[in-house]
Amino acid sequence: MIDGYWERKSRACDADENCRKMRAAAEELGREFEARPYEDLLLPAETLSGSRVFDGDLLRFSAEAYRVDSNGDIHFCIDVSGLPTKARWLPSHQFTKRRDGSLVPG
Repeated sequence: MIDGYWERKSRACDADENCRKMRAAAEELGREFEARPYEDLLLPAETLSGSRVFDGDLLRFSAEAYRVDSNGDIHFCIDVSGLPTKARWLPSHQFTKRRDGSLVPG
């Protein structure tokens, strides 16, 4: 049920130029944050978040570690906004990073 929901949201985003632009920005930012050192990801969201011009549009992004597991794994999320979308869905990029700096697959 949930998988179907996200699949429909993803398809709706594919049909929306603004949503596609923001998804591309989320993926680019995601790669940048994935490459950062483990300790950097623990900085406050106010420090990590900001805005940047992507493909001629000023987009805002919120970046934060929303959970740290007892083994030290950081669950991190980047949400992108700044353009109106027909789908009313805002793209995000999520990943989990281990204390040794490796990424958890998936």
